[in-house]
Formats: sequence, C-alpha cells, structure tokens
Amino acid sequence: MNYSINHEKNIIIQQIYKFVKFVQFIDKKDGYISFRDSNGYLGKEEDYKSKVAEGTRKELNFSAWDESWIGSGKILECARNAISKASNLVNSNQQIDFKNRLDPNHIKFNKNAERVLYDIYCNKNIDESLAFDNAVKIFGHKYDTIAFLFFIKDDSRFLPISPGNFEKGLILLIMTHQKLKN
Repeated sequence: MNYSINHEKNIIIQQIYKFVKFVQFIDKKDGYISFRDSNGYLGKEEDYKSKVAEGTRKELNFSAWDESWIGSGKILECARNAISKASNLVNSNQQIDFKNRLDPNHIKFNKNAERVLYDIYCNKNIDESLAFDNAVKIFGHKYDTIAFLFFIKDDSRFLPISPGNFEKGLILLIMTHQKLKN
C-alpha cells in the first residue's frame, strides 16, 4: 500500500513537471510560471478567477463592515449578493444552499452567520483556522463555498478548488500515465 501511494505521488510530481515544461514551452519562457501573467498561457486560461474575486470583493464590500452590523442583516445582504458573482467557482447548488443559510426565513438559517463572515473578513484577532472551522459549522461541509469565501478574502493566498473535480483530475492523470506506460 505504501509503495502504491509513493508511486502515485511520483506520478503526480512527474505530470506537474511536464505541465510546467508545457507552459514554459507555450509561453516561450524559462523559470517561474504564474497565473497572474495575463499574457501567458495560465493567465489566459485561469486569471478569470482573480477577476471574479475582484468583482465579488466589490459586491461584498467587507472593508466597510463594522462589528455593530452583526445581527442587523447588512452583512447577510452583502454576502447573498456577493455569492451570486461566484460564477463557476462555486457549484450553483452550493450557492443556493449558502443563500438559504443567510435567509432568516429559511429553515437552514443560522443567526451566527454574520459573526462568522465578519470574523473571516474583518476580525484581525481570530486565527484563520478557527474562522475556517466556524464557517464549516455554519455553512456546512461545502468546500467549494468555504474555499471561495477565503479566496475572496485574499486571492493571492487561497484558491477556489472543487475537490470533486480535483480528485477526478488526479485519477485521470494517474490512469493516463498508467495507460501510456503499458
């Protein structure tokens, strides 16, 4: 079993290396590759996520939030409007679920949602791992949604990744490698 895991890790590392070489070849550049290089392959294919983050941050407008807003519904309104900007970064069913958890008239509503959102974006005294755990408690084990919330906070540190698609990609990568090998 351990051999298999290490073997699969090696396959993934080899494929990532090949992908980096592919991008360098396409971009006609050596060295560091970046999603932020708007003229490069990755920028053209993936930088839309940064634009989504920027638009969502504007809609969320968390820099204007005040702790006194907690319980007023103002933060909930901002968050409901903002999640609609998530595009394909959050599954549409998860977007609906998130909005339901922010709706005081819905059975899934949680009165602590505003506190959790405030803590993620504005509370400098809370550890991010605790803010993450609290978000999971309030918004459910919806990784797309939670990852998106943190991506909006700082798109240079957090990535919106769909775990289902990521897992499918890894499986496909390993299967493709094994077929090529045989």
